[in-house]
Amino acid sequence: MTTKQTLIILWILTFLLSILLGMKIGQTKIVRAQEPQKNQCLQVMTPYRPTPTPEPQIAKITAYTCDPTMTAEQKAMNCPNGITATGTVPQHMKTVACPVKYLGTQFEIEGVGIVTCEDVGGAIKGEARFDLFLDTYSEAMQWGTRYLEYKEV
Repeated sequence: MTTKQTLIILWILTFLLSILLGMKIGQTKIVRAQEPQKNQCLQVMTPYRPTPTPEPQIAKITAYTCDPTMTAEQKAMNCPNGITATGTVPQHMKTVACPVKYLGTQFEIEGVGIVTCEDVGGAIKGEARFDLFLDTYSEAMQWGTRYLEYKEV
């Protein structure tokens, strides 16, 4: 097998592995081999991150809470241990649950301000879907379901 054939096979395997892992091939970097006689080409793989939304879009936004007055069943569903999926304590009007791929991303939501995706939830299905953390059960119930503009910041 020639060097060219080997490189082609390695590239194909890297590409297939990136698909299986939900990643995409990032920038190509030239790095020095241990022996300074040759340069070697290296494919860098980075986690898939959607590009920021340049223009506002409409999202379905509901609310959740960890209010101590909730029933045990409600607590088990909304916040079983009081900690978000990213290991933080949710903050009123600052924390949202969203699709997993957006964990750590900040969004600006119309009438709410800047929020950070720090949690996930069973009700979060598909794109343009957020669950806003509020302090009390009554606030969450009053919030209901709203359709608001949002954009990634």
